[in-house]
Amino acid sequence: MDFNKKKPHCTAILLAAGQGSRMGGEIPKHYIDLGGVPMMMHSLRVLTESEVISDIVLVVPSGDEEYCAHLCAKHNLSRKIRVFKEGGAARYDSVYNGLMAIKWHCDYVFIHDCARPFLKEQNLKDLFDEVCVHKACVAAVPAKDTVKISNADGFVDRTPVRSSVWIVQTPQVFECRLITEAYRRMKEDLQAHDGALTITDDAMVAERYSNCRVKLVMASYRNIKVTTPEDMITAEALLEIEGSPFAETEASSYVDPALLGKSGGVMFGNVENATFDTLGMYTRNIKDRKEAERSANQKGIKGSKSGQADVSGAKVSRFEDSAGYSRISGKSIEEREEEAQEEKSLLHIDSDVLARIIARRINASNTTTERALAMGTSLNYNLD
Repeated sequence: MDFNKKKPHCTAILLAAGQGSRMGGEIPKHYIDLGGVPMMMHSLRVLTESEVISDIVLVVPSGDEEYCAHLCAKHNLSRKIRVFKEGGAARYDSVYNGLMAIKWHCDYVFIHDCARPFLKEQNLKDLFDEVCVHKACVAAVPAKDTVKISNADGFVDRTPVRSSVWIVQTPQVFECRLITEAYRRMKEDLQAHDGALTITDDAMVAERYSNCRVKLVMASYRNIKVTTPEDMITAEALLEIEGSPFAETEASSYVDPALLGKSGGVMFGNVENATFDTLGMYTRNIKDRKEAERSANQKGIKGSKSGQADVSGAKVSRFEDSAGYSRISGKSIEEREEEAQEEKSLLHIDSDVLARIIARRINASNTTTERALAMGTSLNYNLD
């Protein structure tokens, strides 16, 4: 890559608006904690620090624009973000919204899913070199497994030669005018067909609605997409190998998302070394419950069956079964703690995110709830 000449302007569209239904639970996967920060921060960090990327459009869920701006500022990753754009119903809607948000001069667009948190600067440089020549390129790796094409009845129809099969990833990179016009044509085609089109990536749009061929650019097998809980196990293992670029946070609480939306209470805010068994939350470094309770008591967090604690200015109630059992799982606290040590698939999210999600789930009183949180008043609720 030669930047001695005038540097082309490259805008990244980072997609963080999906619901992550295949992950299970109700927490959007871009908010799930990976290495001490929400997953979306990993890709955002690489794009922010990249010498290739000039600016960023961050596509987020409707209504989360202000919150995501807070998250980005919290992790010092705001400086290249030009727009927080509302996402759409499908991925291609979110990409289209992101493209329409680019109101400035742009030569090339890098479209990336934040569910691929292991993006590297070298990937961006390799893609930049190729897009300057070919106008359209995608990160990809050769298939390791034999691929079968099935018919409608589930029988093998044909077997492509494995050496010709590539697994496509993101980023997918295009000349800005090319991909913007291709997406406009796609939207027109969608309207003509009442939305009955299957579009699974940006390269398909370029292939179908432009005359440009898409170049495959060798990427990394570590550039995985986190789609299911099993993928989280792989992601955490990779992070252990590579090391997290983010500093350890004061509080790292594992959350079993299956427990959200059930009866109980929740404690949120940055609480160091405290465990909250009712919702299945565990700090990463706590091995002994008594140690955790002592630390919690030092911070004014009561471990009684029903008590209140003042955390980061917000008072909330917590509840515990009289026999010391989680009223959700029916398992003893000791059993829950033992599972927490063994279950690597438990999801880990930022405490701020949990507070926001809980507030959203309180029916018919969202506004009142958020005001109460801001004022530090007491909240008592049932999440059934």
